[in-house]
Amino acid sequence: MAHPLRMKILEFIDQNEEINVNKIYNTLGLEQSITSQHLRILRTAGLVNTERDGKYIHYSIDYEKLGDSVNAIEGFLQESRK
Repeated sequence: MAHPLRMKILEFIDQNEEINVNKIYNTLGLEQSITSQHLRILRTAGLVNTERDGKYIHYSIDYEKLGDSVNAIEGFLQESRK
């Protein structure tokens, strides 16, 4: 999940609250296929929500799921220190 492009995409979505894939890849200077691949990974992990609006899919961050992931990692790290 910590791939630099995925982190950059998450940061961009966070700054824009909700945004479509075209705006993401055009603004960040990425190829459409690479952007879509990383968004699919983020969507599969449950870190982003999608909403279709005609031919566009808008992405937003699922802050609750993101918080759950952070808590799970913190719990794992605390247990591994014991």
